[in-house]
Amino acid sequence: MDESRPVATPMAMKLHKRKPEEEACDPSIYQSMIGSLTYAMTATLPDIAYAIGVLSQYNHDPSNEHMVALKRVFRYLNGTKDWLLRFGEGLEDESVLRRYVDSDYAGCPGDY
Repeated sequence: MDESRPVATPMAMKLHKRKPEEEACDPSIYQSMIGSLTYAMTATLPDIAYAIGVLSQYNHDPSNEHMVALKRVFRYLNGTKDWLLRFGEGLEDESVLRRYVDSDYAGCPGDY
């Protein structure tokens, strides 16, 4: 997938359960690909978490449509391989995009 054309989003389609008349793909290959992305997602790539969560629901009986959607995640990663995520202090470079998140904003008693 190194030479694939990059895409802007990791997930673009709504998936459905495989129907009996649809062609199935090899579940072991599909599960292996999901597994490699799951490890990457938990360590360094939180931007693909939703896509991997949805795609992993079809591990048991994936169709070719699911494989196409999974390959789209790899194409997205091909386009974002130069991006980085840094935590902590010492980010003196002003060209770095910074984001700050309060994960419990809804639980805050103040009216902001």
